[in-house]
Amino acid sequence: MVRKLVPALVLLGLVFVAYYLTASPGEGPPKDKAVYLELDRSAYGPGDTMRLRVVNSGDENITTGYHFLLYRREGDTWREVKVPLVFIEIAVIVRPGESWEQEINLAELNLPPGHYKITKRVWGEKGYFDVEAEFDVNG
Repeated sequence: MVRKLVPALVLLGLVFVAYYLTASPGEGPPKDKAVYLELDRSAYGPGDTMRLRVVNSGDENITTGYHFLLYRREGDTWREVKVPLVFIEIAVIVRPGESWEQEINLAELNLPPGHYKITKRVWGEKGYFDVEAEFDVNG
């Protein structure tokens, strides 16, 4: 069973990477924000687990993955935070009217207190765009 599953996951990952490399940027999500990112809370402690959800209230399938980018607010600028994680490239398809959840253990990221933003790339029929949500880490 495992010997059959590993090649299938590798193939799926290669398809996802090929799609990522050939996709063009889209115009962004529809004006009604049919695809968005939401968090289970607006503030976390440094050892909490964040649960994020990619919501597809649109009328087409969207694709995303486990990878995310993290930014910290410094003055009036967002600075990227390097995360000490390795992401497995698995395509996650979210059908219209459905959502997909991902848990992130903030203890693994060693985040100091501050205001943050997390972004995820999403692919649709018209290309890709990013969805984002802001949150605070309290000491």
